[in-house]
Amino acid sequence: LIASGIGAYLYFNGANVVSPDNVDITINGPLSVSGGEQVSFEVQIANENNIELQNVDMSVDFPSGTVDPTDSLKELKNYREVIPNIIPGGIGQKTIKAVLYGEENSKRTIKVSIEYKVTGSNATFQKEKTFDLLISSAPLNLSVSSFKEVNSGQEFEMAIMMNSNSKETIKNL
Repeated sequence: LIASGIGAYLYFNGANVVSPDNVDITINGPLSVSGGEQVSFEVQIANENNIELQNVDMSVDFPSGTVDPTDSLKELKNYREVIPNIIPGGIGQKTIKAVLYGEENSKRTIKVSIEYKVTGSNATFQKEKTFDLLISSAPLNLSVSSFKEVNSGQEFEMAIMMNSNSKETIKNL
């Protein structure tokens, strides 16, 4: 009778429920960034379940125009990392760095998703969150000047002006 009472108490109070709703992903980073400059994001995963999260596999999907901060020739589309187990009430965190390029005043979205398992279950749970930021200035401005009208077959010249807004040297243009 006592065991049934304790079992009913735990069942109805949700002590045995494992839910992605009890896992929160927080992404801390700047709301705007200058194109071509390195940016850091702090990803925190909070476990509010009553059981440890195991085999936490974090995946970060970057927008096009993102490059690896250590190798500017390598495009960074996806970043994956395994995070150590997260105890009940605990937080796992990682810092992610990237360099974003894009047009001035364009919005970019970064998606963070995690997959994890728990003891006693072979199910894989998932959770994802997105983070939006604005590219406040482009690292390079191009302006083209030419004739307003050209006849078919007529030769013409164009003047192209490039101005760098970047604090660092832009290579391999």
